[in-house]
Amino acid sequence: MVHSAGEIRDTNVIVWPRTPKTGQARRDFHEQRVRTLLDHLWQPHANTVVAFDEVGYAESLSGEIRTLIQQYWREGRALGIQVIGMKQRPQGALRDMHSETYWTAAFGPKDRSDAERFAELFGHKRDWLPVFDDLNPDKHEFILRHSKTREAYISWVDEPLRPQKIKRPGLMRILSR
Repeated sequence: MVHSAGEIRDTNVIVWPRTPKTGQARRDFHEQRVRTLLDHLWQPHANTVVAFDEVGYAESLSGEIRTLIQQYWREGRALGIQVIGMKQRPQGALRDMHSETYWTAAFGPKDRSDAERFAELFGHKRDWLPVFDDLNPDKHEFILRHSKTREAYISWVDEPLRPQKIKRPGLMRILSR
């Protein structure tokens, strides 16, 4: 079990700072762990992909963390750091999340407000709103769009999602302490 960012040696690592703490103590714990990890990863030739599952939560931990994540969006590519941010809803996404990325992906939204915001993120609302309206949720259709080339694709998940056993457990480690 790896206990600190300085001990990361594997090539594929999931950082999941778990704690039994609740409320502000939990948020403080997460803030410290995220800050330590991001400070550790910020180095030349990092060749690193940082994926935030629920980036909105990470950005909400503190003003310092929000500023650090914005720095990753703006300047990370120069160090070989690619950033992936995932959110359940498009509302509240910081501008850097969508203006500093090449690829944007979105599943069909659950309500009109989300559909309108996604349409704005993909381009002109009047052009994209009908596309989001036509996505088939039963097929798990989603849209991929490249911001530079303006290429866009509709794709789908064609097999049921199910948990899969990790074939090489030594390649992935959960950081929990």
